[in-house]
Amino acid sequence: MVMAASEFCAVCICGGIGAVCRFALDGAVRRLWKHSFPLSTFIINALASFAIGIIAGIAAHPRMYGFLPPAADPAAARMIIATGFLGGFSTFSTAVNETVSLARCKKYGTCIGYFFSIATVPVLCVALGYFIVK
Repeated sequence: MVMAASEFCAVCICGGIGAVCRFALDGAVRRLWKHSFPLSTFIINALASFAIGIIAGIAAHPRMYGFLPPAADPAAARMIIATGFLGGFSTFSTAVNETVSLARCKKYGTCIGYFFSIATVPVLCVALGYFIVK
């Protein structure tokens, strides 16, 4: 798929907006949550996964495109939202780094729990988002 310059710019802008939203949510959760479990990254990735599931569900059921303006390209809209905004919002690499940091700090129980939660919860969130749309 060849991306038009306007789509490229939209992905870049939405990626920046997603990153700013992640930064804001991360800061808000960290102010409220003072435990070693990295809850902010967990919440961010769960929300992004749920949203990707919704987008995948809409893509699988074209009748759901009714919310788009008539001239909108559904594939471009998915790319802008999923790759742009949600790509900037989600942060799998941070989750993996936090898992390693927990192990380095000898918080093995939290590390194991976090490892399994970041491997399973996002998958469940994608499935939930997909099946809610279906």
